[in-house]
Formats: sequence, structure tokens, C-alpha cells
Amino acid sequence: YNMVIQIETNLEPLDLLKEIKIIEKKVGRELNKVKNMPRELDIDILAMGDMIINSNILKIPHPYIPERKFVLKPWNDIGSNFIIPSIGENIKSLLDLTNDSSSVRRVLILK
Repeated sequence: YNMVIQIETNLEPLDLLKEIKIIEKKVGRELNKVKNMPRELDIDILAMGDMIINSNILKIPHPYIPERKFVLKPWNDIGSNFIIPSIGENIKSLLDLTNDSSSVRRVLILK
């Protein structure tokens, strides 16, 4: 399952990334697994306001946002007007323009 959430934090981007890695490890994610394969949990920082970071460790905004309908659709549901600073387009526009034709559906799991 994929989801997009919005949080508020006082952490700097690299400190947030460190905390995310701790959470992933606690859930059982193996950090040495092959890239883009199924995993227990994968948390990405998609954006942090109007910040742009392009380093070997962290890229903000996430470079593949426009190519991933599974990111754009849920993000559009919670923040369609958010403008991706490196692109200058909002989420709604990117969803309308994406070449990703995959199917995305909302799933509700009740326990």
C-alpha cells in the first residue's frame, strides 16, 4: 500500500531522514536489500515546504514525484495546491500531466 501524509516537524531534513531510517529498521526493513523491491516499510520525504536539496544522501523534492501516480493521487487528495518548488507546478497539475497510466484506487481497511 502507498500513502501520502503531511506532518509538521522542527527537524532539519537530514535529522528527519535519520529518524525515518530508525523507524524503518524497527519495523524490520533490511537496508541492504535490492533497490525498488517489496519491503516492509519505505518512507520517503517527498517535499519540505519550498526547500530544494540535491545531495548524494537526500533529494528534496523527491525527483520522481511527476512520474508516480501512486504518489500524486493520494497527495492530490490532501494537498492538490502544493507547488513542487523545483518544478513550479502544483500536485493537481502534475497528476493531470503525468504519463503514468497505472491504476490507483483508494483502499479502506477496517479492523
